[in-house]
Amino acid sequence: MRPIKNYIIACVIVVITVFLTLYLKKMYEVNNKSDLEKNEISYSSLENYLYENPEVIIYFKNGNIKQNFDEEFIDVINDNSLLNQTVYIDVSELSENDKSDFYSKYCSNFTNKDSLYSVPNIVLVKDKKVVAVFNQFYPDLNSQNISSFLISNGWLND
Repeated sequence: MRPIKNYIIACVIVVITVFLTLYLKKMYEVNNKSDLEKNEISYSSLENYLYENPEVIIYFKNGNIKQNFDEEFIDVINDNSLLNQTVYIDVSELSENDKSDFYSKYCSNFTNKDSLYSVPNIVLVKDKKVVAVFNQFYPDLNSQNISSFLISNGWLND
């Protein structure tokens, strides 16, 4: 009876070790992917940020609502070392005046302003002007399409 008890204890230890390892791996990935949120800026500081960085990727997102798109976008940003060129703005904190102000200042040459209302979205800014927007109006929000979007707009090389 004693050897069976030892085998059961050994199996329990192995199972606990496997689950603990998987949990720690998942926690590491979650903490690693939240790097984009460290680049969060407020709308009020956007003008100064764009003055210092005229070419930037702005990720507009609604608060803490997690979506598959978030992970896809963060993977593309991390895989292509674009984290330093990317900022995050929480649109849940923007008033209607802030949105109107953004459109009037930065979107004068951008004709499809309706697509900017869709969240989440990726806004590419060059020379302090919006040049392209990627959001739910695209057929499939996945990492391959995000990469293609960045390549077609000159942010990534083939």
